[in-house]
Amino acid sequence: MRGHAHRISIAVRTFQGFARYRAMNINEYQAKELLQKFGVATTRGKVATTPDEAEAVARELGNASPARTVDLVVKAQIHAGGRGKGTFKNGFKGGVHLVKSSKEAHEIAGKMLGQTLVTHQTGPAGRVVRKVLVAESAEIAREIYFAILLDRATAAPLIVASTEGGVEIETVAAKSPEKIIREPIDPLAGLQPFQTRKLAKQLGFEQSQTKAATKLFDGLYRTFVGSRSMRNLILMTTRFIDIRRSPRCATSPRKIHAKSKRQSMD
Repeated sequence: MRGHAHRISIAVRTFQGFARYRAMNINEYQAKELLQKFGVATTRGKVATTPDEAEAVARELGNASPARTVDLVVKAQIHAGGRGKGTFKNGFKGGVHLVKSSKEAHEIAGKMLGQTLVTHQTGPAGRVVRKVLVAESAEIAREIYFAILLDRATAAPLIVASTEGGVEIETVAAKSPEKIIREPIDPLAGLQPFQTRKLAKQLGFEQSQTKAATKLFDGLYRTFVGSRSMRNLILMTTRFIDIRRSPRCATSPRKIHAKSKRQSMD
């Protein structure tokens, strides 16, 4: 779009969705697919089950870049948080690694796949990594919190958001409750344009970003509603919405990315 420097895309960075519906769990790569299904743009990335597949995905992402170079990240796909600070039982440190080449993606994937990753959420037994996500990486400039849930008191959707995305929402509620935004949604009318504009302003988006931010919020709500109709989705948490900048160019246009973290279904 001419004159519009800020674009929206979704980077489903740590979408360790968990569900109580038929014991269904949602991995990060599955979350990307879910968002894409409802027309929400995502950063490029694919899942791999072997080191060769990881290398091929990394090569494909690099070739698709206009400069034929792109910063990538390889992420273990398990149903637990704290992957980046976790340790594999084979001694390899971290379930999230930045890579600079397809060969490096192959090497890192080889150290993760088939190995057991232990994090603060898995317990000492850990969980076996059978898939990795190879995706684009970017520098984080700002984080916010954004969640859509079903308010049981009103039986209607409710958006809960905060500019304090780098802090657990429970901590924000306890220490700075005034920083938590609550926006009820009429289930018949749905999320209205004036509400998305108000949210963009309350969350500190620049005027030039408002259109992109409102489109993002609308897309997330459509995902929430569409998923509810299929599997009674009661909570979709976009744990962080990031304003990112390309680490290769400090003056490149900033983009807003949503890192969806959790879904609960009942």
